Amino acid sequence: MECLLWGAVLRFFQALVQASPTILIGLIVAGVLHRLLGHAGTRRLFGNNSWRSLPQAWAVGMLLPVCSLGVIPVVREMRRAGVSGGAILAFGLTAPLFNPISVLYGLTLADPIVILTFTFCSLVIVTVVGIGWDKLFPNTAEAEPEPPAVGYGVRRMVSIAIFSARDLAGPTSLYIVAGLLGVATLSLLLPSGYLQTAAEPDDPWAPLFMSAIAIPAYATPMTAMVQLASMFQHGNSVGAAFALLALGAGANIGLVVWMGRVYGWKRSAVWFALLVGVVVGLAYGVDKPLYPHGVEPVGHTHAFDNYCAPFQTHTRNPMSLVWRIFSEKLAPHEIIARCATGMFLTTGLDLARWGIVLPGSELGGIALVGLLAMSVFGCYVYYPEPR
Repeated sequence: MECLLWGAVLRFFQALVQASPTILIGLIVAGVLHRLLGHAGTRRLFGNNSWRSLPQAWAVGMLLPVCSLGVIPVVREMRRAGVSGGAILAFGLTAPLFNPISVLYGLTLADPIVILTFTFCSLVIVTVVGIGWDKLFPNTAEAEPEPPAVGYGVRRMVSIAIFSARDLAGPTSLYIVAGLLGVATLSLLLPSGYLQTAAEPDDPWAPLFMSAIAIPAYATPMTAMVQLASMFQHGNSVGAAFALLALGAGANIGLVVWMGRVYGWKRSAVWFALLVGVVVGLAYGVDKPLYPHGVEPVGHTHAFDNYCAPFQTHTRNPMSLVWRIFSEKLAPHEIIARCATGMFLTTGLDLARWGIVLPGSELGGIALVGLLAMSVFGCYVYYPEPR
């Protein structure tokens, strides 16, 4: 049991550190939308809730290097701006899947035909899911009041950082933690090395099984591309690779929880069923046609070890191993991003503590008590000390 618990802790913080750079980007993008573009500008950027909303959301999503956790503050701001539900879902699924960095990196690892085909399939997914949502649940856009304008110059730039800090100190952190708990839970359920033979090319259940595994899993776009390339090199199931990319990198538990709270659990269940159905259908559709020729299946792969428990049940002193493994794999950009997000969170919590809105009756009572205290203090100051 000790090995399982410390393994879950390791997987939780590994995912958190890997996601820190893209979470930071998502917070900054949300701040730019809120403070620089405003609600009207944000709606215009995403097609003004017209027929252009889906393709524009897909196009914007492909330009932003965020993961499925980093996209949470952005979709929350889109919701506040009154963007249609279909456009929000299209952006939320596209941005984590394919962005400039992950696509260019993927082209160096895998066959360009595979990357281009997967990109086209992602367009099919967001189009079907987005149109289906808008048809089934129209008029879901609800704009909040326009944020107050901020003066030009340094104040406006500072306001972006303040908004990002406040956002991270609010529900956004809870949704991110929910997504990370999915990773920790998966490591508790899957023993070490359990998925090494889970995506064999001759297994007809591989795409479906990998879809079930990918739902609570989390992977950054770069990690997903590395796993994708490893699966092709080892001759694994192409359909399983696509399911892992679409659901593992494109969605997470935190995003699903946010949808349930905002749009309702029944609507979210319909959306999620539609998403999984389209992904599984496309996974089986590309499984055989895209299988690499001349590649001999190895029979096992370590591409999915990060989703399983990191320790065997008989591992000794797992607590010390957690810190050693964690510190060995820290990249410089992850450390910087983790420090920056930590500063945002600390600042946001401080702002929330001092930015409490009190009713007039409480303020009046505080003023009277303060006046009485100052009167008593003045008496002690005025009267001289006894001789």
